[in-house]
Amino acid sequence: MPPTKKPEASHHAVGLEYLQKGKVEDAINEFKLAMEEDPRNAEVYFDLGRAYHKTKNLKEAISAYKEVLKIDPNHKKARFLLKTLTGS
Repeated sequence: MPPTKKPEASHHAVGLEYLQKGKVEDAINEFKLAMEEDPRNAEVYFDLGRAYHKTKNLKEAISAYKEVLKIDPNHKKARFLLKTLTGS
């Protein structure tokens, strides 16, 4: 039986690695590619929001967190961060 081939890392996983290493712009680019792969993945939008938040791009962070809540209205972390940024 041939060995199973290890799948390449998803754009989301690569983005998380970049974010952890402080390469925020690279993370944002990977998260955008991940959104194309899976546009209904709330966690991709959440992590994109976190990346924008780190760059102080609050308008884009708020937009990403709102998108999370459209996909998953019960996402507590996104709701908390959105409330923190908007005051409502």
